[in-house]
Amino acid sequence: ALLKQAHPSWTPKELKNALLLSARNIGLPSWKVGLGLVDAVKAMNVDVVLSNLGEVNFGLLDSTTGSQTFLVESGSLTFAENDPYLSLSTTSAGAGTSVTASLSIPASFEGPCYEIPITVTSANGTYRMVAFFVRASTITFRVLTSDPTLNPLQPFFFLFRDGVPYTYPRNAYWHGGDRQPTALVKPGTYRLAVCSASLEEKDEVGYRKEMFQLTSAPILVSGWGERITYDFDLDAAYRIPM
Repeated sequence: ALLKQAHPSWTPKELKNALLLSARNIGLPSWKVGLGLVDAVKAMNVDVVLSNLGEVNFGLLDSTTGSQTFLVESGSLTFAENDPYLSLSTTSAGAGTSVTASLSIPASFEGPCYEIPITVTSANGTYRMVAFFVRASTITFRVLTSDPTLNPLQPFFFLFRDGVPYTYPRNAYWHGGDRQPTALVKPGTYRLAVCSASLEEKDEVGYRKEMFQLTSAPILVSGWGERITYDFDLDAAYRIPM
């Protein structure tokens, strides 16, 4: 509201552009916290508008290269980045200039998430863009059951790779809630264990004993960039103690 008050003629896109470019870096990746902390004073002085609003999103990569093009809609600026995987088609641009960001990563790169800062300098100050990509495949889980006593919307998922608890990028654990959980994985063969809140038992002193369902069929991820939806048939699974 304060930014709109200071610049009543700015469009919603221009307001968002100013907030994102001027955001203060707090040292955490953009896929966790966005582009940073709002800096209202700095945002008031932003004098460039970019069509991508400060983000170069290569998305989920299924190869080792990629490219994204954005437009400098207003203002004049220079770009500076120092990353071996990214190159820009120009280091300076004015209004109406298209800029292409090209990505090239080694075949051995396993990620999964990678962010590249890009410094933008204009007459009014220095701002920050980010380029990012995900080098992984995804497995989205859906739980199917005909048993009305089970609640398929609240499972806990544990992913195993080749029979060993998998820790890529960390201990694999998702709570389904009212959405379908998705895991980032690298190529390989996986199995899935599920524990639902309705699949709980208690021992003689009242401690909860969680019962897990383990898939009997493997989930094969043959390459990078795959998007797999896995239907977990709770009726056909069997229980194992963990």
